Amino acid sequence: TEEEVRRFIEEVRLFERAVARFQYHVSDEELRRAVQFIPVEVTGTESDPIEVSSFRNLPRIETNRVRGGALRVVNDGVVGRSAKVWTIVEKLGIEGWDWLRRIREIEEKRNAGFMEDVIAGRPIFSFPS
Repeated sequence: TEEEVRRFIEEVRLFERAVARFQYHVSDEELRRAVQFIPVEVTGTESDPIEVSSFRNLPRIETNRVRGGALRVVNDGVVGRSAKVWTIVEKLGIEGWDWLRRIREIEEKRNAGFMEDVIAGRPIFSFPS
């Protein structure tokens, strides 16, 4: 549901602020697309004593606390490595994961705008990889 998607995004941002950073910084748009279209349920047990504030007591989510394992799986394992996951899915011929290509398009569009955000006169030490 839309509430579950928004809850997942809230959990990711809360985890980043209060617990630890992820290996990849994933946009809300990329997370929204992944959580909406992923063909398996990604859930987990509570990992930290921090509770969400907005989307509480949802019927299909067992806890109001942050589920760190599920967040890492989606953020770092699926979305952050979407190109690698898509290569494997394509090679194995698994259906239902076509949405990974669109996540790669969002990521490429985000990286293309890097130079537009640079302030004139500021040095650039490296480009995004």
